[in-house]
Amino acid sequence: MKGCLGCGACQRNGGSCVQKDDMTEIYEKIAAADAVVFASPVYFYSWTSQIKTVIDRTFAIEPTLTDTKFYMLSAGAAPELKYMENMTKTFELYISCFRAGGVENAGVVYGLGANAPGDVKNTEAMTAAYELGKTV
Repeated sequence: MKGCLGCGACQRNGGSCVQKDDMTEIYEKIAAADAVVFASPVYFYSWTSQIKTVIDRTFAIEPTLTDTKFYMLSAGAAPELKYMENMTKTFELYISCFRAGGVENAGVVYGLGANAPGDVKNTEAMTAAYELGKTV
């Protein structure tokens, strides 16, 4: 997937991005979904570049997406929740951009102190993610 060009053509032509790449399939899946889950580690208090590309490219469907629950799962080396505040804020602001209605923040789970793969196994974060998953 390529990064958003910021050209705004998608906003003028019904949500169709001028770039024809793998994001086209993601648009279709998001439009058909009742729930969207973003899962990303925290790198320097923010999203990874890969998930940020997807987020930026959803600008194309921003005026038309309705009745969708958004979830965020994230893990990082930070020892305390205060270090995740930027992720929480940007996630909430992102969701607020969808103006068509019915789009909501349905839940956020953070795995703290995760320095290596598997560090969140058998933690409160895994239990919380499991319980949140049952609500989808």
